[in-house]
Amino acid sequence: MSVYSTIQSRKFVLTKEEADYFANQDMKQYVNMIAMHRNQNTKDFAEDRETYYYEHGEHPCCPYISPYTVGLRAFANIISTFVSDKKCQMIDIAAGSGLLGFEMKKLGFENIDGLEPLEDMINMQISGIYGKLYRELISKETPTSIPTGSYDCAVVGAGIYAGHIEADALPEIIRYVKPGGFIILNIGDYWYRFKQFGPALETKLQQCLETGVLETVIKQRTIYMYNCDDANVYILKKGSNKIIENGIE
Repeated sequence: MSVYSTIQSRKFVLTKEEADYFANQDMKQYVNMIAMHRNQNTKDFAEDRETYYYEHGEHPCCPYISPYTVGLRAFANIISTFVSDKKCQMIDIAAGSGLLGFEMKKLGFENIDGLEPLEDMINMQISGIYGKLYRELISKETPTSIPTGSYDCAVVGAGIYAGHIEADALPEIIRYVKPGGFIILNIGDYWYRFKQFGPALETKLQQCLETGVLETVIKQRTIYMYNCDDANVYILKKGSNKIIENGIE
């Protein structure tokens, strides 16, 4: 039977260093500073993205604590809770600089591939995180070259939101996963409030449950990575006998 359940608790513990960081930071000021930098210095940001991400804790080699590193560590811990087999075949979609993959490696996951369309983001990734890397866009209109049923688990750390990977691309992501496998998504409340995104995602999830494409949808509250606001993590279990080809059952 298809199941849709919600976990309201945010089971995540900050390290002492993280707690000290947030006790001494004005998070609103931090987020406003990031927005100002991106809006006023778009050209500089595009030309020196690696330096920017390093300075703001969005790079695997950055030693600094930031909302981004804490949020992705929280997400990685949730993934590890539901996916116990650390040797499973996993794909990190919208892998970016590789920070989520880096956190997953620290938790013991051994076989992680990535999908990321931007070359300058790929250039930031440190070696040893991803096995195979697909440089491709993902959407309903542009199915990728990833073979159907290639992975035990697909994760998306900060790639599904309005204007980026939209809700209608969900069947394409599900297609990558073996029957009975997991699809785990992290979506901040800020993006979820967009009328054209939040309801569309919920509708798509309900359709997948009703048709048996998904067996289970669990929604858990956690910390998001941009400003440690609230977020939903969706833990989706693919139907045991369902195969999706090119986004179509």
